Amino acid sequence: MRMPGLLVVASLAMVVLVSSGQARSSASSTAAEDVRELGASIELHPEPFRSVSRQRFRAEVDALADRASSISRNELLVGMLRIIALLGPRNGHTGLFPGDSHVRPLNLYPIRLYQFADGVFVVDARDRSLVRNRLVAIEETPVERVLELVDPLTPADNASNTRGMAPHFLLTAEVLDGLGVTKGAGSATFTFVRPGGQRADV
Repeated sequence: MRMPGLLVVASLAMVVLVSSGQARSSASSTAAEDVRELGASIELHPEPFRSVSRQRFRAEVDALADRASSISRNELLVGMLRIIALLGPRNGHTGLFPGDSHVRPLNLYPIRLYQFADGVFVVDARDRSLVRNRLVAIEETPVERVLELVDPLTPADNASNTRGMAPHFLLTAEVLDGLGVTKGAGSATFTFVRPGGQRADV
């Protein structure tokens, strides 16, 4: 399993290394072709239709390709993640992972999260004062709702694996923008509950 590394920066404000997620693709036909190529590549998987029917899979690929010219790059990214994750359980190594090297770099907010039974907690961060804080919202969207949006994008072998991986996708700026949780892939407000019970917007 590939796990994204912690970015060592001083705050949750990010330096975005690529063009804004709101920018439209400059070659929409190429974007549509990329989606169809992704679908064709996935069909080379030894058992691509174990968890999803061929009909539904191809319909999802066609639907995303058809709207590729009218959505942002980050919405397109989210759509492609969703298509890959259609492979279902026991495919945790088949996916596009935030911490990998990409032609278009993905950006991670500088904290590490883990989803425990009693909530999503910071287990590491450049700002050490955030460790042991419970994350409750991102841009005022409850973290439970963000996880609901992220879970269908997360490649995993089983439910436990999803709980471990989903927080990494939740910290990817382009994914949050593509889901509509944030406006753009830059700085965002994360709301925490401190160990003493105080709420803090960071």
